[in-house]
Amino acid sequence: MGLFFALLLASGVLSGQPTPQATAERFFDRVSPLAQSLQSVRLTANIGEAIADLPRSLAADRFEFKPHESGGDLRVGAAKIPIAQARWWKRIEPPDAGAWIDIIELNDESAATKIPPQWQQAHTGTKWSDAFAFITVRVTNGLDSIGAIAVRGRDVINLGVALPFRVRLWEDPTNSVEELAAIDAAVDRLARMIEATIKAVKDPAYVAWIPPATPTEDVIRMRRVASFARLWSEVKYNFVFLNQRKELDWESMLEMYLPRIMAAQSDDEYAQAMKEAMALLKDGHTSIQAGGAVDQPPVRIEPVEGQAVLTGIADVPELRSSGLRLGMELVSVDGTAVAELQKKYDLVAAASTPQNRAETVDWMLLQGTPNSCTTVVFRGTDGTTVSATLNRNQGQTPAKALPWRKPPFEYRELSGNIAYVALNTFGSDAVVKRFDESFDRIRKASGLIIDVRENGGGSSENGYGIVARLIEKGTKLKASTWRTRDYQPALRAWGQPEGWHEGTPEEIEARGETWYAGPVVVLMGSNTFSAAEDFLVPLKMSKRATLVGTPSAGSTGQPLSVLLYHASARICTKWDRFADGTEFVGVGVQPDVLVERTIADVAGGRDPILEKAVEILNSSKK
Repeated sequence: MGLFFALLLASGVLSGQPTPQATAERFFDRVSPLAQSLQSVRLTANIGEAIADLPRSLAADRFEFKPHESGGDLRVGAAKIPIAQARWWKRIEPPDAGAWIDIIELNDESAATKIPPQWQQAHTGTKWSDAFAFITVRVTNGLDSIGAIAVRGRDVINLGVALPFRVRLWEDPTNSVEELAAIDAAVDRLARMIEATIKAVKDPAYVAWIPPATPTEDVIRMRRVASFARLWSEVKYNFVFLNQRKELDWESMLEMYLPRIMAAQSDDEYAQAMKEAMALLKDGHTSIQAGGAVDQPPVRIEPVEGQAVLTGIADVPELRSSGLRLGMELVSVDGTAVAELQKKYDLVAAASTPQNRAETVDWMLLQGTPNSCTTVVFRGTDGTTVSATLNRNQGQTPAKALPWRKPPFEYRELSGNIAYVALNTFGSDAVVKRFDESFDRIRKASGLIIDVRENGGGSSENGYGIVARLIEKGTKLKASTWRTRDYQPALRAWGQPEGWHEGTPEEIEARGETWYAGPVVVLMGSNTFSAAEDFLVPLKMSKRATLVGTPSAGSTGQPLSVLLYHASARICTKWDRFADGTEFVGVGVQPDVLVERTIADVAGGRDPILEKAVEILNSSKK
């Protein structure tokens, strides 16, 4: 479970009956902040002496020192990490050995650096370069546990609480209420252990705030305020387009939003204020992930001809008999008109262009608490309406039942000896490998269509890896040029304006012994985002491909990740442009041939953008 999805779950203090989501919330509320402090705190010079009173601090949990040899295996969740030699190893645990605290001093730092690579395992949690906080999941060897570990120099601090059952929080969330309650209790116990350990090992001269294991309402309110102040500061010094937002006075955002943050009665109110503040920056790579987990029904809503249109329906029994048809317009959700909902979600949508904002807002229209029901009304092109009650369970619907859930790479051959390749993500170099594996067939095609309409980005290098097979050996194409802010405090003190660090455009060189020399058409649209737009730039600049479709999302760059209380933020730090200076962030890469689908196209199952691409390639043969 990655950090991004985990932070979406970190939405508040638990109450009521345990659920998988609430259990994850308890973990991220209690353990992650403490583990982060354990990672960053400066340690006292003599830890061995400092922990002498630790068992007394944990008397309620009946901890006591247990003798331990200097070598052996260190248990970190389900992993057993061999510790060959140590200067000393002290273990503190209760008589039943259901929990443990290991304090180890290794012989040298090189031995410590070998530990972090070995703690990789299936988990829900947070990993840093030298620390790890987790609940193990999908473990089959009976070693499920919850824990935290930090490596500091040659010192290792490892804490854990055993769980006598298999944890099934996600793919197969079948833990009983009693088991979930046991995980919750283990989370609380581990938090107490970490807090006591930090206080014992922290250098007394080191000034730092240590999160309490059980935060009070005052502490929660203080942490929300501190997080917004931290967010405000990170934006002030790192958001690359701040001086371009002439309509926004960011300096005044503290005074404008802090009262709302302080008055928030729930994490949802806190998250709403944070999201609204960030949305004012109008950038698709600058956003907040906060609030409880959300899901939506297994249907897809997209803007078509200015309306919120049903463009995808899952192939599941309850929808086959619902009366819903492709091309229908969404009229209302739970009695609220779509236009009103669009205004509401527009306040929190992080988007750089009108086209991507419309996509983002319409994606939000049906979202809500997972497995909750929503009553929707759709209107067909003939004016008839259909009302249906839908379950927000798309996250639990098999991917094969969702026609819009595309695999990373698709290849097929169209009539007229045209090769069709869909690159639906650049999040992995697997798409480059798959392209290379299919290249012998691609090379023989008289025309090539590359579809990046569903590509939300990833690594630009993966896109450039594809471009490199479309150019002749010895050819070089220029990627985007870029800049970032060059902030120098002394110059600010002297009243001088901030400068820019100008980056050098990357040059894409041909790779492989052969290249595809035929005509190329690229399909694009408002969901073509980030690294997928970086892929378009050299192709359009060099005229190596004909771009067909609608303008792209208009958002790319390098986001800075910032961890906050019950939230995370990303802030764009890099301003990309075409090598000749042409702007596309905030505008979108423009197609060479504009083709927009209509509601009639959706209802009829037609793909006019693909049809136009085929037409262009066929005409090139004449």
